[in-house]
Amino acid sequence: MSNVLIGVTGGIACYKIPSLCRRLLDKGHSVRVIMTEAATKFITPLTFESLTHERVYIDDFREGEEPDNIYHIDLVKWADVFVIAPATANTIAKISYGIADNLLTSSVLAKPDDVPLIVVPSMNTVMYESRQNQNNLAGLYELGYEIVDPVIGNLACKDVGIGKMPEPEDLADLVDSRLKSREEYKNINFLITAGGTKEYIDPVRFISNKSSGKMGLAFCDSVKKRGGSFRLICPSSVEAHYPAVFADTAGDMLARVNDFISECDILIMAGAGGGYK
Repeated sequence: MSNVLIGVTGGIACYKIPSLCRRLLDKGHSVRVIMTEAATKFITPLTFESLTHERVYIDDFREGEEPDNIYHIDLVKWADVFVIAPATANTIAKISYGIADNLLTSSVLAKPDDVPLIVVPSMNTVMYESRQNQNNLAGLYELGYEIVDPVIGNLACKDVGIGKMPEPEDLADLVDSRLKSREEYKNINFLITAGGTKEYIDPVRFISNKSSGKMGLAFCDSVKKRGGSFRLICPSSVEAHYPAVFADTAGDMLARVNDFISECDILIMAGAGGGYK
């Protein structure tokens, strides 16, 4: 049994989330719910409390209620996975820019790195496809969060297009599979290289390649999602969203691999070493 924390924001798709809770409970998971104030306009906290037999969390500053608890810290420590569904454009923007002005967004910032965050956007097609929203979703992806794409269907505004939240049974299956996969690489240590090295002709000129390091970073993402641990070795030019050991030349990369290879169970060499020495 795992602990699932669900963040509910103020979109019409809120009406689907009780069904998501029920399906997760049926799979044997414990469920707790955070709601934004806007979400409470669409569905009452009592609905979730009746389903989960847990109190619903809305405000971090309610006087006299569990004074020893700091909800935005304690809830994410309790969680094995954090799901935000539906995720409105407003909340996605706040998370992308690190704004923490309510319990839900504060909880995202306080989330330990080993707790996966699954974001499920749901909104009007034009809002979803807007440049601002797409940039914000890209920012969430770069932070290592999983984005569940909306589907095409009938929207509340009577339009037909992309923006509809996937059905609760599909989301429940996805969350359940992510929880199971978290144990797949448990206690396995990976050493991963990424990116193209520079081979210097003289102090000014060098030969390199166009390797971005994205393949190595994708391996890091996969290992993290499956509960493994890894050390990343890459040139400083790679835009890594993980801590890394930098190695700019092929010689440096070889030396760093030799430094850490005894600590790893699996070596993944996705780095593109320069062909000139």
